[in-house]
Amino acid sequence: TRVNWSTQSFDRGMATIRQLVQGPAPLLEVFEATDADFTGRIFDNITPSNLRSICLHDCSVTPSSRIFKSNLTGLVVDYCTCWATVDHMLDTLADLPNLRAFQWDGEDYPEEPSFLNPTSYRSASLPLHQLESLDLTLNLETIALIFPIFDLPTSTNLKIAGYFNQRPVAGTTPFNALLDDLTCAFQPYFQSGFSQN
Repeated sequence: TRVNWSTQSFDRGMATIRQLVQGPAPLLEVFEATDADFTGRIFDNITPSNLRSICLHDCSVTPSSRIFKSNLTGLVVDYCTCWATVDHMLDTLADLPNLRAFQWDGEDYPEEPSFLNPTSYRSASLPLHQLESLDLTLNLETIALIFPIFDLPTSTNLKIAGYFNQRPVAGTTPFNALLDDLTCAFQPYFQSGFSQN
């Protein structure tokens, strides 16, 4: 970690990492990075064909990056500025039909990712039939909008950590509407999880 390194050593290490990720990586299977900027050319703009798992923490990556075009089964994106909008995230997931585990922590973004066109998505229009684990940390208003878009197996393990964009006022129309939206979004999974069969 940076705390244990001198500034000169850290800068040399980061320069080496940047140099490594600029070239092609046809044998790369797992890519993990923390506190790095990958907004420039990465892997010589060639999709790593063997890449199956990505874990990014505090990184900058463009939504069109080649790393998101691999046949991923695992994707962790925590505190990263790679999706400026929820639409970018949905576009990325649409290209990952074999994804088994997805984790996105959007809390503490410098600016909350907006959802540009939520009405353009039909219910259950994003098939994620292989997904075994979904871990989202976002504001509840966004979760209520995106969750119905996912077409997930009811056996998918869900970990949803939500927060309010604005302090809710119980009993108001917007608050009740949000509760109704969340109930509709999660009801099939609650029923499956608590089924007596």
